[in-house]
Amino acid sequence: HRKFILKDVMEFSEKYSYRGAGGIMPENKEERKKLEFALSAKDYNLLKEYLINVLYKIENHDKGAHDYGLVSAKVSIFLNLLYSNNIPIEEIFDSIIQPVLEQTGTMWEKGEIGIEQEHIVTNIIEDSIVKLQENISKKPQRGLSVLCGCFEGEFHELGIKCVKTLLDAHGWNVYYPGANLPVNSFKSAIKYFSPDLVCISVV
Repeated sequence: HRKFILKDVMEFSEKYSYRGAGGIMPENKEERKKLEFALSAKDYNLLKEYLINVLYKIENHDKGAHDYGLVSAKVSIFLNLLYSNNIPIEEIFDSIIQPVLEQTGTMWEKGEIGIEQEHIVTNIIEDSIVKLQENISKKPQRGLSVLCGCFEGEFHELGIKCVKTLLDAHGWNVYYPGANLPVNSFKSAIKYFSPDLVCISVV
């Protein structure tokens, strides 16, 4: 089989499949007002439902509704919209994203979605958090450091990435070795970096 370089892939993408993300605000006036109200009132339940709707496109079952790139872009825009409307990062994580992930897990347990869909939703949210971090205004350095990661065998790192993002925004110097880190490596990192705080995510 033929091997492709990244330039070939990009040229193909631009020629045959490029689509913009489009607006995040609903075209329907009633739905638009509902979202605007949820943002101004900081109605986290409505905002959670809106995010669920974007992720699963409940109102639209055509082929385009399941476009990974389109949905991912809209989720990223939505998280930035929340932040730009003065919703604190911790509330975005705790009051909107966490309930969405819990609902996704419940849907999987009930057999309403497959594990592949659960993974896709999780990855979209994770990618969007990484993009959100680029736009977060950081507080001055506190002179404190933290080591964040997951033990060996633990591959669920979305939670610890939220912790990492929050502490980074609050002026902590964050060391992040990521998921699936052997205990001995954790010990070595603690000894080497001498962090003021160690955060470990276990599911």
